[in-house]
Amino acid sequence: MAGTSRRKSSRREPTSDIDEDPAPRRNRREEVDTDEEEQSQRARAKEKRSKGKARAQEPEPERQDVNMNQEESDDDVQIDVENFPDQALQQDGYRKLDGLASDWKTMADTIKNSSHAIENIAMGLAEASEGESVQKNLVKLEQLLKQLIDVESEMMRNEATLNGYAQEMRSGDEVVNVVKRYLGDVQANKVAYQKLTTRQKYAKNENYKSLKENLYAIDHPGEAMPPITEFVPKEPGDDSDDDDDLEVGGVTQDFKCPLTLRQLENPVTSKVCGHSFSREALKQLFANHRGAKMCPASGCNRSFTYNDCKPDNKLAQRMRIYIRRQQSASQNANDEIVE
Repeated sequence: MAGTSRRKSSRREPTSDIDEDPAPRRNRREEVDTDEEEQSQRARAKEKRSKGKARAQEPEPERQDVNMNQEESDDDVQIDVENFPDQALQQDGYRKLDGLASDWKTMADTIKNSSHAIENIAMGLAEASEGESVQKNLVKLEQLLKQLIDVESEMMRNEATLNGYAQEMRSGDEVVNVVKRYLGDVQANKVAYQKLTTRQKYAKNENYKSLKENLYAIDHPGEAMPPITEFVPKEPGDDSDDDDDLEVGGVTQDFKCPLTLRQLENPVTSKVCGHSFSREALKQLFANHRGAKMCPASGCNRSFTYNDCKPDNKLAQRMRIYIRRQQSASQNANDEIVE
């Protein structure tokens, strides 16, 4: 029996342990309930804060109306463009004017190079053939050269106008209404150029004179070219003073070398006096002399060095044209004799 009672008592011990468990379980439930309540409170607080921010961001009706009225009043203000005064160029504006003037000069130089090309084409045409058809084409090329000179003059007038404004600014003067003033000055200069005579436009142009001289030298070797006025008729408006500047005769072009007294070979021309020589003959003249020597051409008192003489390709071309024409004329004369 004793053993049995001990066995029962041993069985009751766990029961006492179980009876002690409910208290901790109730505590855990309370903690869970407390956590849920805190989360609910935080959620409600967060919702209140978000609503408060939304109300703060909403503009006040009165302030919004004021802003709209200000915008409407700003839209009502209109600028009178026609009567808006033109502003003077800034102090450093002359640099921009210099840049624009430089652009016009670049274009003028390009046109001038094209004028050189016209001269080369004319010489090539004269070298390739001859006759009435060639003369007609040469007249057309001369007209084209005049047109290029007109365009070059226009470019230069624009350059000069802008340079004038830039100089005014450097002197401390204000340049106002620059666009209107520029257009007016350019138009006035254009009208003034159109009133010039043919002599005043072209007779002093270096490219035009060079073309005339080269073509004349082909047909008249050994003869001095007449004054340019012989090729450009006088018009009303040509003053006698202007004619005096143009009455200077051209250089006599002789295809003979002053040293060998024979036809020029590989011609070189002195930039000091303009006389031409065969290259080998001139080289022998300066073979033992490095300094300047008196020009061997008859009647010339100028002195030059060997380095002052440069190859003259245009003269060589004129010589080829002259020789070919001489040979053609000789052939035609022989044919007439045979007939």
